Amino acid sequence: MYIKEVIKKFKNNTKTYVHHRLVESFRTKAGPRQRTILHLGTLVIPKEKWKALANAIEANLNKEQFLFDEADDEIKKLAKHYADLIIQNRLSKKAAENENTKKQPIEAQTPVYEKVDVNSTKNSNARTIGIEHIAVSQMREYGLFKFFEKLGFNENSINNAAGLIAGKLAHPASERETARWF
Repeated sequence: MYIKEVIKKFKNNTKTYVHHRLVESFRTKAGPRQRTILHLGTLVIPKEKWKALANAIEANLNKEQFLFDEADDEIKKLAKHYADLIIQNRLSKKAAENENTKKQPIEAQTPVYEKVDVNSTKNSNARTIGIEHIAVSQMREYGLFKFFEKLGFNENSINNAAGLIAGKLAHPASERETARWF
């Protein structure tokens, strides 16, 4: 994988637009080709760090660890972010493919069985529901929703306040991070 800089200049506009793509090379019978993996937008890191970023993204995707890690914390954080985006894109494409197979008649679908080692499975972006349920139950029991109504909160404000309170209990962080998590 490598990062490619794309410069666009439109005929009617004198502005030049620069954006970056994560690209991978692959071989075909007709020769080597490139495929865009992810549009990165405009990178603000120096060009010298692009290769380190591409290597770190690839390492994140392949769950690899480097013996000599040349990436600094900023590169690692960006690489994790971009790798998560790539995984989400791949999962959504897979879901769309599965949705297309569901439209076939039932008799055309044959079951597919796979062996999975449950000890080797991992998850990411897991969500809980238990602690949030407990928090909302306690807010109801203590009459917090009625208290918000007495204060003049509308239904949307009550739900937002309850969500932020439950989020603070489940994931203590700043208000912005709690809202993002929620």
